[in-house]
Amino acid sequence: MYGFMALEGDAQTVKGFGFYEQAETPGLGGEVDNPRWKSKWMGKQVYDANGNVALEVLKGALADSTPA
Repeated sequence: MYGFMALEGDAQTVKGFGFYEQAETPGLGGEVDNPRWKSKWMGKQVYDANGNVALEVLKGALADSTPA
């Protein structure tokens, strides 16, 4: 997968993203252009308090107690 991510002026908050090339299976590959899935990323913080990358993609459903 190849894509890009746009950040707000704080260089920390996701503003948007898109993929311009993907050859994944229909599971995740089918979701990367799904507006509903993409909207879940807007406003997420890229880094945690220690400066580590805080975003990840997990396969499958998340429990309600899992931070989104």
